[in-house]
Amino acid sequence: MKFADFYKKLNESVFSDLDFESRIKSISKQFAVYFDGYFDFDSDLNFKKPGASGIGYMISNGKVKLRFNIENSDLDDLTKINKARPESMYLSSIDYWGFENNDISRPSKSIVFLQTVDFIPLLIPIAKLLNAGKVGKYTFADLAKYDYKISDMTEFDNDIQYIEDLNKIRSEYVFEIKTGKIENNDILDFQTKVTKIGESINDRIMSRGLIFEIYGGITKVESASLGCLTGDFDFEAPELKEIFDSIIHKYFENYEMSKDFDFILNELKNKENRVYFNIDFN
Repeated sequence: MKFADFYKKLNESVFSDLDFESRIKSISKQFAVYFDGYFDFDSDLNFKKPGASGIGYMISNGKVKLRFNIENSDLDDLTKINKARPESMYLSSIDYWGFENNDISRPSKSIVFLQTVDFIPLLIPIAKLLNAGKVGKYTFADLAKYDYKISDMTEFDNDIQYIEDLNKIRSEYVFEIKTGKIENNDILDFQTKVTKIGESINDRIMSRGLIFEIYGGITKVESASLGCLTGDFDFEAPELKEIFDSIIHKYFENYEMSKDFDFILNELKNKENRVYFNIDFN
């Protein structure tokens, strides 16, 4: 599949309707203390692992990665629920790559939700359990030990039916944390190629005052000047294009950019520190 077709499929995915990226600030704030740094959007991509496939949304703080998944089998139901309850977020699973895990094909841990539950209030318990290396099934009562509250409905404390229902809820399993398994994702080869493209371009341009960064290994790209750069660098647009062409053509037939090279260099020469643009690899 050409990447242009793959990217189109991503844009039509469930996450485009859920505005998941707007939640990154909240997620990052809660996770930062447990994983040593704030998280940014990394990528959204198709995944395929034993017993499941679907679309995942990856965040990273440069040390650990978390991917929030909606599996194909749950896609229709969870999409409807998420649209109906925009203040909440319902998922199939979460995959976690720990501090020393550089193998993108095998997450360190997988959290599989055993019922339809909003994961946002579960962020702190999840962070604590992952950080402690825990595995196993967890009930609502178990999660109460990790700062999770089912609800604050004290006015119903004397309602016998409510108490019985609440006790039943407390005993239900919420999710299971498992050791991660090897995945079989077509995207992995693509990510490897794009990583090599980023490294090769930097080899050609960093010594002359430019930094090239790819976020997420797909199309999130940043071109930046060094902090000390005054704008007096000696690149011309045709030369920069030749560098991109010669490197990218080793891995892909062609590519399209959302900004042209004249625009990029002019913005940098106007003392903008960063110019953001997308690359669509075909």
